[in-house]
Amino acid sequence: MGGVDVPVAGPVAQGQYLGLDQVNVGPLPGRVGYGEKEVVLRVGGELANAVTVRLRTP
Repeated sequence: MGGVDVPVAGPVAQGQYLGLDQVNVGPLPGRVGYGEKEVVLRVGGELANAVTVRLRTP
């Protein structure tokens, strides 16, 4: 996430939509920072589609 490795808390099958899976990540290390970050997921050497998220202070 934003060039920082982030632990995966758990991948789960999303039961409502066929072929859609959910990946929970965290806790996020402070060095990830705030603002827009690209999230890149690699599973077994294969890349999933990247997404962009915006992190902001609570």
